[in-house]
Amino acid sequence: MPLHSKQSLHDRLSDPAFRKAFISSRIGQTVAAQVRVLRQRREMSQKDLARHLGTSQSAVYRLENPRYDRHSVSTLKKIAEFFDVGLIVRFAAFSEIAAWALAMSDQAIDIPDFDRDTGFIERKPQESAGMMPRTGQPSLAEAQWRNDNLVGIRSGAQLLTQQSSPALVGYAGAQR
Repeated sequence: MPLHSKQSLHDRLSDPAFRKAFISSRIGQTVAAQVRVLRQRREMSQKDLARHLGTSQSAVYRLENPRYDRHSVSTLKKIAEFFDVGLIVRFAAFSEIAAWALAMSDQAIDIPDFDRDTGFIERKPQESAGMMPRTGQPSLAEAQWRNDNLVGIRSGAQLLTQQSSPALVGYAGAQR
């Protein structure tokens, strides 16, 4: 199914049968592509991977088949552990899944293992690029977790919810 725009996808997702097929295809295609890329990066055959996972070559073949839709979380956890990558299993809004599907790229499929994950490297603003460091303002991490950074929703005098709200905090070094 070619995905052209968020609006055209929204129109098609108004049909419950399409929504069901769309989610199933996103899961099947993404898992299949990622398992294949992870396996090939290690120059392994399906049989080799099956041996390491304690399963059969035909089970690995099914996982790499984009039409397969009976993935177990337990099997996905074994694969994530073997390749030393994270696994996210969660419910999401259809709009989030649509945006993710429309922006899908090779980089989104090729996940680095823990040792190659550069996401933990702190990047500092480049002063030579015209950005001057600001003083007197907390870093994003400091601002997100300050005790006085709480948002409450009040109904009359009763506090209904109170939670830390990092999304509402500004950051001097952030760029748009």
